[in-house]
Amino acid sequence: KYSMLLSESLLHHGTFTLDRHGFEDFGKQNAGGWGGIYQLELVDGHVYYYLPPGSSILSVPWVAVMNAFGVSASNADGAYNLRGERIIQASLAAILMAAFACLVFFTSRRLLPLVWSVLIAFSVALGTQVLSTASRGLWSDTWGILLVGFVVYILLAQENGRRQLRPMLLATLLAWSY
Repeated sequence: KYSMLLSESLLHHGTFTLDRHGFEDFGKQNAGGWGGIYQLELVDGHVYYYLPPGSSILSVPWVAVMNAFGVSASNADGAYNLRGERIIQASLAAILMAAFACLVFFTSRRLLPLVWSVLIAFSVALGTQVLSTASRGLWSDTWGILLVGFVVYILLAQENGRRQLRPMLLATLLAWSY
């Protein structure tokens, strides 16, 4: 919850605070307890997303696309829209994990024949949490899985001598996955 709301706040208002979405009154009423909402925290009178913001930052472009199609994590009055949050998260997570399955295939193709690469890609997609869990909602690890997959692909391509290592790209992917 609330990660795509943070993305929208960054996109439309350029801030990490979620004060515009009606949480300040809730925070005052629950004085730090937040009534079971562990994803938000109150700091110096401002409401912030408690979990690491990396997924929210990386998701801003997808949130912009979804907003253009009328899907939003907030209603017109600024109140939190859980249904919109879930739609944005589920669609983005599915795309990211499908991209990861393709990346596993292309990484396998660096070393193995086509049949084995297809088998490995399907095994990773269907035999791990890639399609069962990570594709259902946007977890902090969802982006991390894809980014580390790119790192492995880049390192393997360089090791095979087919591509030159680009240190800035590698460092950027590793920093984003952190």
